[in-house]
Amino acid sequence: MNSITEILDFVEAKLGVPVCIHDYTSHLWSWIPGPRLRHSSPACVSVKAQHLRRCLHFEQIKVEERLRSGTEAVWKRCHAGFLEVVQPLHLGGKKIGVIFAGPWRGNDIPTFLQNLPEPMLVEKVESAGKRAPAWGKLPPLEEGVAREAALYLGMAAAFLERKFGQSRPDPSENLDRKTRIEQFLERKFHDEVQLSDLAGTLGVSVSRASQIVRGVFGRTFPELMAERRLSHARILLSETAMPVTAVARHSGFPDPKYFYRRFKERFGMSARTWRMAGGKKMANV
Repeated sequence: MNSITEILDFVEAKLGVPVCIHDYTSHLWSWIPGPRLRHSSPACVSVKAQHLRRCLHFEQIKVEERLRSGTEAVWKRCHAGFLEVVQPLHLGGKKIGVIFAGPWRGNDIPTFLQNLPEPMLVEKVESAGKRAPAWGKLPPLEEGVAREAALYLGMAAAFLERKFGQSRPDPSENLDRKTRIEQFLERKFHDEVQLSDLAGTLGVSVSRASQIVRGVFGRTFPELMAERRLSHARILLSETAMPVTAVARHSGFPDPKYFYRRFKERFGMSARTWRMAGGKKMANV
């Protein structure tokens, strides 16, 4: 196996549940197939649609706290009673995302999980309430799978970190300027970059770079960069449990107040309101 798709397909087949990745910094976008960047389990989707705030609160308060400084996988049983294993991804000592595998039915926790150290098993079942409609379609978590799951996710994480750690080729000089600008935005939108950085990439003066951007996209460089950052922020708000301030930072907005203002100007509601609405109101924006 030498491709990311192959390794994720392998892990998914071994565990018998969906595997997906949440990319916190956009480092992995050019490597990971789009469907792998979102939860696909009908059970999770149905619960999120009805209890988004409860789901995100659990992720933010309990799971993210455990993952903040660790490198090992943790297990979680959420308010809906689903079991899932979460493996952090790191690059250069910085967490760039997580790999999720699951869900399994969480009514019977295998002995292996019960014996894990407390920081490695995150539970919140006191407010489970009614079971999700797709509960019956979830597989039970067998002892053997529970023992192997963290191992397989750790293997996948090591593969991804090694793959991404390899030098990526610079954009070819033969690419047209539109493609080169789009690639620059994709690689750099979460960093503090200026028009002069793009000019250096294109090999032209700053004034000429400004003219090229306007001519190709009909917008200024700051407008183009802000739109890319806000687009990424929307994904983080709907697909991760990151606090809004962290979403702002990971999307290239070091000043949260500025992010709040720009988000509301662009989408007509605050970032928190958009998250609570599950992004449904903005689906066509």
